[in-house]
Amino acid sequence: MIQNSKVKERAVNNTMGGTSKRNPGKEGKCFWILDTGATDHEACSISLFISYHKIKPVRVKLPNNQYVCATHAGTVFLSKNITLHNVLYIPDFTLNIISVQRLISSLKCQLVFSRIP
Repeated sequence: MIQNSKVKERAVNNTMGGTSKRNPGKEGKCFWILDTGATDHEACSISLFISYHKIKPVRVKLPNNQYVCATHAGTVFLSKNITLHNVLYIPDFTLNIISVQRLISSLKCQLVFSRIP
């Protein structure tokens, strides 16, 4: 599947920061990383999704230059104000990525990084 030229390619890189969320499931703590270079939101656990569906395979390039293939996508609820849509499910991942680009686009907001003195 990964060699197939019809598979879309996406990227994960330029990690800038992170946050964590307590998952009430058996997996305990899962980390969400804000990524300024990620094309899409990605999650490593299907239990994080409130709904999901099968998609055409999407090839995702990881920071270590390896590729994985996402075959499912769905919706992840983070808080009453933040629901992530079209999140790619990547079971080979060990963390979860929030695409800054997609987040500010879907929420129609700005995200400002600043250093606290």
